[in-house]
Amino acid sequence: MKKIFCVILLLSFSHSSFANSYWGLGAGPSSFDIKPAFGSDEVEDTTAIRFLFGSRNNNTGIELDVSLADYNWVFNSSGSHTVLNIIFSGVGYLPISDSFSLFGKIGANFWSTTVDFAGSIYEGDDSIGIAASAGMDYSINESLHITAEYQILPGLSDGVDDGDISQAMINVLYYF
Repeated sequence: MKKIFCVILLLSFSHSSFANSYWGLGAGPSSFDIKPAFGSDEVEDTTAIRFLFGSRNNNTGIELDVSLADYNWVFNSSGSHTVLNIIFSGVGYLPISDSFSLFGKIGANFWSTTVDFAGSIYEGDDSIGIAASAGMDYSINESLHITAEYQILPGLSDGVDDGDISQAMINVLYYF
C-alpha cells in the first residue's frame, strides 16, 4: 500500500507542475453507517476534518484528500471508531459561469480504522475502496475558492462489521 501511495503522490505533483495547484482545509458532518460490537451498538454522527491538495487544468484535475473522523458509540460510552481516509481522485468540472462550477470526483480510498473499546485500542482494518463525490465550487477571486461537497465512501470495515461513510463538507481552497 505504501508503494501505491508514493506513486499517487508523485503523479499528483507531476500534474501540478503544469496546472493551477491548490491546497485546502475542510470540515463537515460525517455519518458512519456501521453497527459495532456485532450489531449491538451504533455510532454517533460526528464532524470530519480534511486536508486537500490538488491541481486543476481547465475542466479536469486530480486531488489528494486526507480526512479524519472519530465516531463515538451511542449506547456504550466506552467505545469509538477512528477512521483515516487517504483519497486520490480524478475531478471533472462543469463551469456554469466565470465564478461558479459544478464538479464530480471518483477515486481510490486508502482507509484505515482503529477501534477503542473500554480503553483498549486495537487496529480495526485497512484496505482500498472507492470514493465518489459531487459538489459546487464558488470562486471568490483567482486565489480563493469555497466548495460544498457530498462524499460517499462505501465498504469500510472495523475488522468485524462493515459500513459506509457519507459526509457533507465545506472546503476553503487556496490556489497558487
